[in-house]
Amino acid sequence: MVVLWLKFAHLLAVMMAVGGALAQFILIIKSRQSGGDAAANEKMALAIFRTLAFPGLMLAFLLGLGLALKLEAFSGNPWLHIKMTAVLIWLILAHVELSGLKKMVSQRAASNSNAVGKIKSRHLMIGKINIILILAIVYLVVFRLDKF
Repeated sequence: MVVLWLKFAHLLAVMMAVGGALAQFILIIKSRQSGGDAAANEKMALAIFRTLAFPGLMLAFLLGLGLALKLEAFSGNPWLHIKMTAVLIWLILAHVELSGLKKMVSQRAASNSNAVGKIKSRHLMIGKINIILILAIVYLVVFRLDKF
């Protein structure tokens, strides 16, 4: 019964992380296109990422790790090692994204549009890498690749 609750909580946390990451990514893209709403979009992206995506990702990682340990799934499942490595990379990049969003909002408040543009470009590049990682993780979960 504990395993079922862990799986359920893990799935909810994954949905929080992916939904929040995609929402903030879309808001940052929109902030590039709209001049007047850019500051509001950036602040909303930071709020979504800070309260939804990053905590969801941390929780998903910890619950997934706990679930794997509880089920003793690390032995004989090389796909799980690759998946956990991809999630750990995503977690590191998410921390970089959160830092970038904070800098972006503070530079916007200081009216430093040059710095905002550079931070935004780097942020979007990292966001694209994260989307590729998310797709790779989903692929690994679906197909499990037990045989290499």
